[in-house]
Amino acid sequence: MITRLGVKLNNISLKSKLLLSFSAMVLSLVLITIYAVQSVAINHSKKLLIDNINVSKVVIFEHVYDVARVLNKAALNLSDDFSLKSLVLNASNDEASLNIALQNFAERFDTSEFALLSSNGDVNSRSAGFTLNSLENLQIYSSPTGGWVQMNNTYYLLIAVPVKNTPLSRTAMAWLVFAKPIQNVFDQDVSALSNLEFAVLASSDFASNDQAPPSIISASLDKSLTQSIYDQRQGIKSELYASEVGQDKYFGAVLEFVSQANLSLSLMLFTPEEKAFLSYTALLEQLILLLLMATLFVGIFALVFSDSLSKPLLRLSEVAASIGNGDLPVNIPNGNTKEVNDLSTAISQMHNNLNKRNQEVHQLAFVDRLTALPNRTAFYEHVDNHLRLTKRAYLGLVLVDISRFTDVNEAIGYEAADHLLVNIAKRLSAHFSNDEMVIRMAGNQFGILIKDETRHIDIIEDVLNCLQRPFNLNGLSFGVNAKIGYAQTDARITDARALSQAADIALKMAKSRYAPYVIFDPALNLFDTDKLHLMSDLINITKNGQLSLHYQPQLCLQDDVVKSVECLARWIHPEQGFIPPDVFIALAEQSGHIKAITRFVIKQAIVQHCKWRSLGFDIQMAVNISAIDLADTAFTDFVVNTLHEHQVDADRLIIEVTESTAMEEPELALRALLLLSKIGIKLSIDDFGTGYSSMAQLKKMPVKELKIDKAFVLQLAKDSEDQVMVSTFIALAKNLSLSTVAEGVEDEASLELLKTMGCSYAQGYYISRPKDENAITQWFTQEHERNGSIAQI
Repeated sequence: MITRLGVKLNNISLKSKLLLSFSAMVLSLVLITIYAVQSVAINHSKKLLIDNINVSKVVIFEHVYDVARVLNKAALNLSDDFSLKSLVLNASNDEASLNIALQNFAERFDTSEFALLSSNGDVNSRSAGFTLNSLENLQIYSSPTGGWVQMNNTYYLLIAVPVKNTPLSRTAMAWLVFAKPIQNVFDQDVSALSNLEFAVLASSDFASNDQAPPSIISASLDKSLTQSIYDQRQGIKSELYASEVGQDKYFGAVLEFVSQANLSLSLMLFTPEEKAFLSYTALLEQLILLLLMATLFVGIFALVFSDSLSKPLLRLSEVAASIGNGDLPVNIPNGNTKEVNDLSTAISQMHNNLNKRNQEVHQLAFVDRLTALPNRTAFYEHVDNHLRLTKRAYLGLVLVDISRFTDVNEAIGYEAADHLLVNIAKRLSAHFSNDEMVIRMAGNQFGILIKDETRHIDIIEDVLNCLQRPFNLNGLSFGVNAKIGYAQTDARITDARALSQAADIALKMAKSRYAPYVIFDPALNLFDTDKLHLMSDLINITKNGQLSLHYQPQLCLQDDVVKSVECLARWIHPEQGFIPPDVFIALAEQSGHIKAITRFVIKQAIVQHCKWRSLGFDIQMAVNISAIDLADTAFTDFVVNTLHEHQVDADRLIIEVTESTAMEEPELALRALLLLSKIGIKLSIDDFGTGYSSMAQLKKMPVKELKIDKAFVLQLAKDSEDQVMVSTFIALAKNLSLSTVAEGVEDEASLELLKTMGCSYAQGYYISRPKDENAITQWFTQEHERNGSIAQI
């Protein structure tokens, strides 16, 4: 039989053999191509689906965090409102008014439940649906992203913010709590963020397979269908699971969303099969047609057709494999037959669709939807890539904050405020060249990333000038103000997050100083390692002998007699030696230790006054205090008790406050200063001319003296502009019946000029440097014996 078959094959013509052999070859190539295209592209589509799930997870989580941060920021603004604080303090007498205020806030931010907690977490007042009686671990819920709780058979995003007497208070007098139902967090906006379906599942122990299936608490599809999809999952341990429900098939993944001690929430992202994978029916039909056409013409064009057909098919197979591996081919080849070209077109269309989907995902992750500017995530990626590729080349960040934007929202509405942000983005983008990258960093914050380190001041001024021009909103001219913080890369700032944090620190300092902009300096960061150690060492400096006082005389220019001294705190650290006052006073104010330091200085000053009084010297003691001291309700009682204890008249004590201290909390400062003035203490405005107080505010304060800042006095004898400023300050003080003290007098010519101008007192190195107790007492004795220039009892 085999012999007969061999004879028959030998009798077949060469043309027939070519036809049969080429037909078999073409068929093999087509089948291999179909298999390669299908298997590689399906695997690639699975990989894309996994990437899509991961990106959607980031986008959805960021959306949830944004909801929490917006609610947290709004709640912080509410807690800082003076009227709200009054309602909290009077809650026991007027709970209804407090509930109305909280209800209004809750409705505005779509939070259905709210409560007022005591400082230890017990509920004092609540909405009807707030069923918790207390709240433990307030740290979880007071973070910008909040926490989750279960109430009323559902789950809530819960935000807690402290209500403090003053922003600098260390402890809260109460807590405001707002709860947003998870259905309001996972709303239509979440569906718009991703092309995947989602569901939020709740379970007491989701990781355990022995537990009952978790319940669906929020879903983009019907809950019963979503539950079936979850129950029918296969391949749970792999990155993707598959579920068959009826005739439909779904692919997706279950991701951990919230994991707290008392609850566990998971996020399920999934999509139908027809959306997850591309259809290859048309591709198969084209390949079959190609096979038939090749078979029909194989007898005539056997060798040429086989060669021209196989090469394009093999190349398309390589392209499909390249797409499956995530590579992006430059060109997709064409053949010399319609069928091959159709196949090439189908793969090209698949390639274009995949690119389009990747671009859409990129837009969601890296572009701000409102302004179309790069977002903070894009900023992080761009900066880190640039620094990595260019070996830490220079980059600078100009961080722009639109001032009082919350008030803008309330004044013109959220929609108009969004239009304003879009107009600001367009103006900044149009104003700066391609060398600068304009970013929307946060709600009302924009960033300009610059690469030319010589232009940062020019760019800062350009931003301020650019934003000064009014914006046209619905026919109305609307102006905005901005504060700017600037930072640049250096040995410490080596990545995007460090650069952003440094610029944010500078921005906060610009706000606190009422300055248009501040350039970052490491000294502004109160939380580096060295300063944290110093902050810890501050605790006991008033008890361990490290803190002492030096005294600098103030000369009365009318009779050339020293009548007062300024008491200056000096810290000698056992390891680091002398710590500048500017450093440790700032740390003390940040940590709350300034109260103890101020009381130590006042008490030591009074004790020193008594010592000098026993020697026959009658010296007034000038002491500096901070805004924290003015906000301390017990401070005035301490001063009165200390004076009474040592039998010292109140007018022997001078209390100095800076303009910025008096303006930080003007109402609290005015109240405290009035109390101190009533008991007879002389009040002085220190560093006058460098702050931002208004004449109207200055007129209200019960001050008796202005201290002209040394910046105007150091070059007084040489600088005509300083002379004009100082003479103006002195004339202003005389018109307000105030005495004046000029700081920084370092030469005789300046002293004589001050006398001519009518200045009351002078202080500076020309008169005497600050001295410790023994040195200044000896100086008093010598000066008194030489010319009697020390005030006597």
